[in-house]
Amino acid sequence: MLEKWLEGDVLAAMMDAREGTRAAMSEPELIDESWTLVNAGNDTTATSLAWAIYYIVSNPEVLAELRSDLGQGGEWSADRIAQQPYLDATVKEVTRIAPIFLFVLRRLAEPMRVGKRELPTGTLVAPCIYLSHRRPDIWEEPERFNPRRFLDGRYPAHQYFPFGGRIRHCIGAAMATYEMKLVLARILTLADLKIAPSYVAKPKWLGNFIGPSKDLSVVCERHRASTKMGVSRISA
Repeated sequence: MLEKWLEGDVLAAMMDAREGTRAAMSEPELIDESWTLVNAGNDTTATSLAWAIYYIVSNPEVLAELRSDLGQGGEWSADRIAQQPYLDATVKEVTRIAPIFLFVLRRLAEPMRVGKRELPTGTLVAPCIYLSHRRPDIWEEPERFNPRRFLDGRYPAHQYFPFGGRIRHCIGAAMATYEMKLVLARILTLADLKIAPSYVAKPKWLGNFIGPSKDLSVVCERHRASTKMGVSRISA
């Protein structure tokens, strides 16, 4: 009975998973994997979506351009929505200006010089994502929310790394950005949103992440009929 109820979901897939000749995961391993999925794959994306709503709704020009692009697609497939250049650039700009992690940790595999310091092999270093994404020598008007910067140029991994970088790049990065695009496309084309009066988001620790302060307050002024919208349905 339990197996039938679980059929088709993520937990069922983990219970059925095998690696070579290895036996199925034990209960403690299943709990650890489930906790990781919820903590690293759910709250993270939800927090980034909160930042996305705040910055998009606070910038009418960005919102208008997103709706213009998405409104031309009819009943697009999920993959086609995710491939829209301006939507992709907007998600990138959200994770640039509001990364939910402040820094990443790396252990040096070889000696490295940073400024005037000589760091030996094995030193633990913490590149700061937040500060790197705000360097005025790299980013023009770094405090301005401007998705077009990602349409006009490319940035190497040591300048833009909201998901870490190189061989330690987050394994959930593609899934997180894909999910954000689909959720944003659905929300922004079906509802007219407005940030609550006098609310200004400030970075705040929310558990392990940096999210908007005081709970992001958004007012839905009008819900649009889905049959009249360009993105009326997201199909797989």
